[in-house]
Amino acid sequence: MLKKISIVLLIMIIFNIAYAGGEKVLLSNGSVFIENRRGDIPTFSLVIMIKGGQFLENEENSGIGNIALNSWVKSSELLKFVEDIGGSLHANNSSDFAEISLSIPSKYLNDITPLFKKLLFDRKIDPKIFENEKRITIMRIQTILDRPDEYAIKRFMKETYEGFAYSKDLIGELETVKNFTLDDVYGYLDRLFSGSNMVVSAAGYFDKKQLTPIKKIIEEIPTGEKLKIECKNSGLTKTKRVELTHKNIKQAKLFLGFDAPRASSQDYIKVKLLSDILGGGMSSVFFNILRKDKGYAYSVGSFYPSRLCNSRFVNYIGLNYENVDDAIKTFLNVGKEPDKYINENDVLKAKNYLMGRILNEAQTNYKQAWYAAFFEILGLGHDFFDKYIENLEDVSLKDIIDVSKRYISGNYTVVILKPEAH
Repeated sequence: MLKKISIVLLIMIIFNIAYAGGEKVLLSNGSVFIENRRGDIPTFSLVIMIKGGQFLENEENSGIGNIALNSWVKSSELLKFVEDIGGSLHANNSSDFAEISLSIPSKYLNDITPLFKKLLFDRKIDPKIFENEKRITIMRIQTILDRPDEYAIKRFMKETYEGFAYSKDLIGELETVKNFTLDDVYGYLDRLFSGSNMVVSAAGYFDKKQLTPIKKIIEEIPTGEKLKIECKNSGLTKTKRVELTHKNIKQAKLFLGFDAPRASSQDYIKVKLLSDILGGGMSSVFFNILRKDKGYAYSVGSFYPSRLCNSRFVNYIGLNYENVDDAIKTFLNVGKEPDKYINENDVLKAKNYLMGRILNEAQTNYKQAWYAAFFEILGLGHDFFDKYIENLEDVSLKDIIDVSKRYISGNYTVVILKPEAH
């Protein structure tokens, strides 16, 4: 235990980071407000996350979230002011939430308040900007077919989630995007903004009194109806294999995914670590087996997205088509008998890598604000970052073996993108 504590303290000293999720209050309209005052860097960041994401979209309006958010922010006076002072303002839609993020030099905090209010309540979207966002999105959709990696991931998500919210592409489909109107954008934004689904996180150098008007602005947002997300159909119920041909590739692309726990699971951190152990880089288990030993791969790895509902533990590899079945067998064997492939040193290396990456990211005020909002909206609590570091250090080899057997087994989805010759 002493060794574990010493490692954590050493890393904290090296990175000079204060791990505090900040102070959390519930505002009168149901929104959560988090403030984390940090005096070392004279910048201020505000992150707003609103629960919904792909759950506010369907087959008829797929892609409306990103087009609406980008058109709205890019049409605002606040964006021009923020860019003139060297700051940033952006918005995007993701699987479980929409995000609006602002970062500025702290000395301009009082100046942006009226423009911030105007952004939220006087929503005016420039038709030219809206049409340009549609045009860019349509071009992206059309070019995905020419980008094998993006196309393979898109098809994998569609096949593995089979109609669940996560099966849709965040940029939408050609049939939906081309028909969007400004009324669709305004309607989406009206549905999105509800205090009961909102987390607002501030971090940086500021006086607490400066946040009072921002809190009052947030409280003016209607409480709205609290979004209830149903995760019932997010799990994998059968094994499926799909093979598709692609004209632009000479080697196959294989994606194999298992059902994986949602972020609120007690296994969340363990599976995050397992992802790095198996496919996190050139020292990972799959890299050593499939590239170094067998010489199959030009790229190999694993990923495990953080989700409100069931996620997927995905292994991927690019290789010659004739080696696909053996690669699938390797992926499955590691899950069945992980103790043959994973050792204490693998766990230690992955811990150091994951912890160093997270701590390095968290040095900025933006990431401090982002992590607090992110973990809060996932139901883990705004101060989960502290627990993340502590719990990561406590993960043992036995824990990794257990979660590997639990999740890298059972039903899975395989999507293979192969050259037309096959």
